[in-house]
Amino acid sequence: MYQPQPVQRVEIPKPGRGVRKQGVQSGTDIGCHFGKENIRNDYDWLQQFVSVFQAMDADEPGEAASRLLVPRLGRERVYAVDCPAGCKDANDCMLNGHGLDWCIEHARKLDPEELRRAGEFRDHVWERFYPPDGQELAGDELPWPIGKFRLRSSELTIVHDYNGHGKSIALGQCLLHLAKQGRRSRQ
Repeated sequence: MYQPQPVQRVEIPKPGRGVRKQGVQSGTDIGCHFGKENIRNDYDWLQQFVSVFQAMDADEPGEAASRLLVPRLGRERVYAVDCPAGCKDANDCMLNGHGLDWCIEHARKLDPEELRRAGEFRDHVWERFYPPDGQELAGDELPWPIGKFRLRSSELTIVHDYNGHGKSIALGQCLLHLAKQGRRSRQ
């Protein structure tokens, strides 16, 4: 589902009377005279948009135009506007009581199904580093309490600060603490 971020909407093909009545004035004329020249003529103009809403007729020529346009516009920024059942284009949507806002709110990204957002993995990663209460955390504790932070084997821990702020002393204390637990440091 589309998250409202772009400043301007672009409809392809050029909006018909029904779309204009709904307040959309921008577009590019690709329509039934679709060809390679049309996208070439408007390509620079279309580059300014972060998101492009592609509204084609729900028929074979519309699908063929869509297959040609999506790679040229950039799959990552195209939202497909699908008309509801019984509607062929934006004009039919308006006549059947579905406004253009409804169509755009229900527009879909053309990302592959297996593609996932990083945020979907947040809980899994968090539980991997910080298991739920009652389970022991992986890694070695520091000599002083710092929440749930642990030193784990095969991980790199970077300690940085200004000169003279005690980095070497703190790391020396960590090494002594780990030596008391029977851990060895590598040089």
